[in-house]
Amino acid sequence: MTNAIPPFRTRYYFASAFKMFGAYPLQYIGIMILAALSGLLGRLPIMSRVFSFLVLQPLITGIYSFAHNQATGEVPLFMDFFGAFSKKKYISIVVISLFSTMAFMGILALSAYVVFSDEFPALLKVREVLMDSSMQSPEAMENIAEFITNHIPNLMAIFLIASIAFIPVYFIVGYTGIHVIIKNEGLMPAAKAALTIIKSAPAQVVGFVLFSYMIIALGFALCGVGAIIAFPIVNIAFVMAFIDLDNRPKA
Repeated sequence: MTNAIPPFRTRYYFASAFKMFGAYPLQYIGIMILAALSGLLGRLPIMSRVFSFLVLQPLITGIYSFAHNQATGEVPLFMDFFGAFSKKKYISIVVISLFSTMAFMGILALSAYVVFSDEFPALLKVREVLMDSSMQSPEAMENIAEFITNHIPNLMAIFLIASIAFIPVYFIVGYTGIHVIIKNEGLMPAAKAALTIIKSAPAQVVGFVLFSYMIIALGFALCGVGAIIAFPIVNIAFVMAFIDLDNRPKA
């Protein structure tokens, strides 16, 4: 017999996530505020952006540990949010985050190249100016505003293509992170578990990720403040999916 994975129960995972967030809203919001502060510190001239990267991702990933204890009947503690900072788990989470960032940037660049084609060098010039404050003269910014205005459909197409192409990576990163945090597994076994689910239930995985996108987009639409709620809910839903699928018979 094959190790078929039963279909996702996306509605159940997210319904549970909203309830679990509602039971400990201050704790979840508190860790997101800490994560946001680490992101701001990483943008200061005296700080490397690497600092933000090395602290922000493990903090957000720590939600897995807190939510897992909450879902399994253990008493969740605020210190659970820092579970990703143990040596073995921390290195794995940083590697996962690096992979996620590089994969998304690669997908985004490839999508931009496909959409803009001959105008791709002009898009790169816009990016260069936006990244370098010394090049941001009034004339340059006016040209950029005109370029963006004239290419809104293209920019939307890039975002749409990249978001769809990133779906399997998004799920692999999230599910692998949970395995590392909860089961203390290495990267390869954790990634293999995620790939098994994707191959067994691709449509359900796509639906789960698209719903996650919607929750996050809704959070950012609320002046960004809603993201403090959206990210924990999505991470909790990932944990609920992990608990549900991991506890089912594999044979």
